[in-house]
Amino acid sequence: MNLKQLSCVVLLAASMAAQDPVVQFGSASPADSAPSTRISTIGAPRVGNADFALRLEGAQPSSNAFLLLSSGHDSLVVENLEFLIELGPEAVCLGPIPVDADGVAECPLPIDPSESLLGTQLVAQWVSQNSLASSGLESTRAVRLTVVSSEFRLFVSTSGELQLRDEGGELDSFSFSTPNSSSTLAVRADGRVAAVGLVEPNATPQIRWFEVGTSTLTDRGATPISGTVVQVAIHPVTGELYSYSGQGGLSPSVFTVRSFESDPDAQNFMAQTNEIEVIGGLGVSMGFSPSGDQLILASAFSFQVIDTDPDSETNGEVVLTRTTNLQGFGIVSASGETFFTLPVFSTELLEFGVATGVQVGATTLADDPGLFGTITRAPGGELAIVRAPGTEIFFFDPIPPAGAPRVTSLPNPRAIGFLTGVEFSLDGARVFGFAGIDLVELDRATAIEVVTPTTVTGTVSGLAVR
Repeated sequence: MNLKQLSCVVLLAASMAAQDPVVQFGSASPADSAPSTRISTIGAPRVGNADFALRLEGAQPSSNAFLLLSSGHDSLVVENLEFLIELGPEAVCLGPIPVDADGVAECPLPIDPSESLLGTQLVAQWVSQNSLASSGLESTRAVRLTVVSSEFRLFVSTSGELQLRDEGGELDSFSFSTPNSSSTLAVRADGRVAAVGLVEPNATPQIRWFEVGTSTLTDRGATPISGTVVQVAIHPVTGELYSYSGQGGLSPSVFTVRSFESDPDAQNFMAQTNEIEVIGGLGVSMGFSPSGDQLILASAFSFQVIDTDPDSETNGEVVLTRTTNLQGFGIVSASGETFFTLPVFSTELLEFGVATGVQVGATTLADDPGLFGTITRAPGGELAIVRAPGTEIFFFDPIPPAGAPRVTSLPNPRAIGFLTGVEFSLDGARVFGFAGIDLVELDRATAIEVVTPTTVTGTVSGLAVR
């Protein structure tokens, strides 16, 4: 069965796009049997990829597994087994699929070469036999897939330019009126929509929208935003854009989170749907949980959680506020239960509970303090962390395979520079980042540069790879 046939069965909605095309979320279950199964993709979910497949690892050898598919996510616990997909009449169960002697199973999901599949979304989860579990079964995390087109790199720089590139070079670009002092970039999972939070000298801050074609950028207008700090993020499920703006300073102040509805046809993105007042300040990190149920804001003054679950009675409300100093870069775990943050000058990666805002762990990354510059999450939940001096790239796996360490590192080939704006390829096999003015592409396993670097103008402040 191919993905086009499945889309008819599970009623996939092309209008629903995730923030990233491959997003793992939730936790493996049941917890009492220390589940070790992991879900991953083979290749990227691109239009025309006949070799795309889902892979299961760590299962009981020589057993059977089942692949569950649906259009949405949920949380239903049956005999300590958590089902993370929406189990309705549109759900599909493929199997039994044999697990080999190494505990591995694969299920091909070839994607037709039809542009009509662009933006199609699918949620998948493996369930496999486990004789040690009370129910005789165990499940992996879930993965949300969004079908995208050909690979591209999109970045915005302080020279005042948004640039679209592929492996061959520049495809299109857009120049803002003046070089900007700061900007952030968000791209919808299907790659068709980009939003730039823009702060230009002597100009009103704004959010500017773009339709991203196969080789073109089309300006779809802008909306002014009050305040000097503008950050943007796209909801992993609804496709709504959220902005964060206010007057940053040395003391806590009122910031505003605004949400804007998303049009799948890239024609109308300016309709504001909500305004939420939060406490903000220096060093803000803003990001969604992979499920899209929470928006987390962490700064030098507070840790706050906004309910962004479309089906929740408290949607659009601040449901947690704690006074704390989390100045630095941060990101939500794949499970959505913890928030990882990097203090600006430290040796440790700190872990906080999303439900409580209380620190629950700390992991030493290096023996000597360094200025951590960026943190990003791979499709499988692994974190990549870069610091200056940039002598190493750290990789942190919150739930590593049995016997594997949580922290590994590779030499940074650009030790003199500073690898910033890091992004993974959709299959997690490559790491993209900027070292100075060069766009660098590294092999994840070796940190060796795999293509000739691309030189750009200005400092890059936002990068997306699709």
